[in-house]
Amino acid sequence: MRAMYDGVDATAVPAGAAIYAGYVDGNWQSYKPLAAKFPNALHASICVSASDSARILDVESGDATPAQAPGWASRQRSAGNPYPVIYTDGANWAAVQAAFSAQGVAPPLYWVASYVSDPASPPAIPAGALAIQYYDYGGYDASLVADYWPGLDPSPSPTPQPTSQEDDEMTTTSVAGRAGLSWAAGAKHVVQVGYDPAGGDPTLRMVLVLASGPLVVPQWTFTKGLGTGVYQLPKEHIAACRGVILEWASGSAQVTYDATAV
Repeated sequence: MRAMYDGVDATAVPAGAAIYAGYVDGNWQSYKPLAAKFPNALHASICVSASDSARILDVESGDATPAQAPGWASRQRSAGNPYPVIYTDGANWAAVQAAFSAQGVAPPLYWVASYVSDPASPPAIPAGALAIQYYDYGGYDASLVADYWPGLDPSPSPTPQPTSQEDDEMTTTSVAGRAGLSWAAGAKHVVQVGYDPAGGDPTLRMVLVLASGPLVVPQWTFTKGLGTGVYQLPKEHIAACRGVILEWASGSAQVTYDATAV
């Protein structure tokens, strides 16, 4: 996980984060000052109006509404941003998700706010979200972000192809902590993980590659031990899932996995 700071006044935002987010519209246009202040970090733009363009749309009271979010996301995709992000608080998240479902628009990536009283104990990024904003330091907010942000981070290495297109089960070997596997949309529903137990159980993160774009799954649980693990794709994503990107930060240096046909 990585730190991200955002604020309306670049002078109040300290160093130390991997990513800085700032506004391109509204009363406090901090994106350019933050990018200039921290040139070696990654920079994420935010807009508060659904009529404007940025990497992130701020959906909260006084800014864009849940009903406006799907149309904004569609326009961003048409304009060449395949990974639009919606920022909203935890209490409003369900309403935003319902708006995308009701309007028949593919879901975006989510940055969710859920504050804690002690910044030394940040919460986990909730399943289905890319990032969580968890503390207000007064002049800036702190967030935790997944290790891979599609569209903001450099693209991962090309997805390795299966050894045989005719095989019902496809296996590949991962390198450098990341691997990918692709298949025809809807053709697979289970990812089986194999690894060397001598290296310890790896901590894994899954990115589902859907027809509409990636869905980051920061945390997932599977039965580990004896060098095997199984992940069941969520039923609602099987039809649109064209593959996975699997990442790990600890444990064995060599991980193999395959996908079992439906």
